[in-house]
Amino acid sequence: MALPTVYFARAGHDGPIKIGYTASDPLDRVGDLQTGCPWRITLIGAVSGTTQDEARLHALFPHLRLEGEWFRPEPELIAAVDSLLAGTFEWPAEVAEPRVLPEQPDISDIIWAAGGPNRISAASGGRVTPDAIHKWRRNGIRDWHWALLMSLCDVSVEQFYKANLAAAQSAAELRVA
Repeated sequence: MALPTVYFARAGHDGPIKIGYTASDPLDRVGDLQTGCPWRITLIGAVSGTTQDEARLHALFPHLRLEGEWFRPEPELIAAVDSLLAGTFEWPAEVAEPRVLPEQPDISDIIWAAGGPNRISAASGGRVTPDAIHKWRRNGIRDWHWALLMSLCDVSVEQFYKANLAAAQSAAELRVA
């Protein structure tokens, strides 16, 4: 499989379907997802794609979203996955192009890419409140939250580091002024 890829994985025999993106081997990514999951996760398939393609697919099925990138396995989603894997999928004209993440995102860009404060809070199981997430713009994102955010969006450790450094410099300038 050519990298990068949009992949489709399933939890259990008839469980939810994950629409994800990876810049590495999709089988490795499924292996990472398997850690701590009580149901066997299997790779349904993968196609060459970008984070924008992944976001466009998510935008097609908001009514089927369970949490994060996991969706109910309804017939319309299964048919779309099958046609993507067969190379016959046609993008609907009404799906808007998603905003593109800049090469060096700032904290606000990272929060947006991860789906916003409410999605991040939900993905944390409520351990991080939306209010705390809004404060990241001023204070930076603590490194123990990076893994959660990296599971929700395609931002590298280096990008997190640079975004946090810029936030710290901005906060220092405000304190001096």
